[in-house]
Amino acid sequence: MSSHSDDFDRGSWRFGQDASVLDALAEPEVDTVVLRRAIDPALSRALDAAAQGELPMSSRVLDPSHPSLRDAVASLVANAPHALRDALVEDVSLCLSMLSSAAGARRTLATFASVVGDECTKFHQDFVRARLLVTYAGPGTVIVHRAAVDRHALDHPPASVAAANARIVRDSRGVKSVERGDVVVLKGGAWPGIAHGAVHRSPRVARTQDRRIVLALTQVADERSLDAKPTLTRTSDGQRVLVFSEISLAT
Repeated sequence: MSSHSDDFDRGSWRFGQDASVLDALAEPEVDTVVLRRAIDPALSRALDAAAQGELPMSSRVLDPSHPSLRDAVASLVANAPHALRDALVEDVSLCLSMLSSAAGARRTLATFASVVGDECTKFHQDFVRARLLVTYAGPGTVIVHRAAVDRHALDHPPASVAAANARIVRDSRGVKSVERGDVVVLKGGAWPGIAHGAVHRSPRVARTQDRRIVLALTQVADERSLDAKPTLTRTSDGQRVLVFSEISLAT
């Protein structure tokens, strides 16, 4: 266990019930911000039902200042059941607005899909500028306080996912699971002036057969990479990644 005396109440992460919590991203020591939200029960049931079907991954590059932004967002969620699309367009647009205000108005890669297997379950940091995640159905993202991370193990993990996770997290008190509906914003390794990006992983769902619906909004370091047509591929450990030029974005 860690010798740290703090109880992980503050430090590198912030939690709040109001969008103003995203202002904490301006603080150098903060790498993870979570806006707590509750999903309307009727919408929640509809999302759970949608998660039982297949939502192929959709990706779009969204420009917060573009006059046809809502059309692009509608295209992003077009694979969702028709009854859900208006609510999803509203929420994705809201999330993009919050990310743009908190992290700077930049062209953003948006991905929207259902997730049924154990992908991205190894603790890692993203080598991007910033990433916003919302889990609309199923269990949410697992985040780690900076003080609980063994950086050497993070940079040199064992091949086994289980062994890597056990070594990377040196104090289990610094691990939290984000709830469905919550907005989590993670600084990546390319965030200006930051030494390390936020450490996180996807929840394990294969054993429980939980099905997730996930939105990811990603700001990359070099927006020119977004002009290339992305390709979807898999890494040697089975993780799905979108490849833009020389930038790989885990999904």
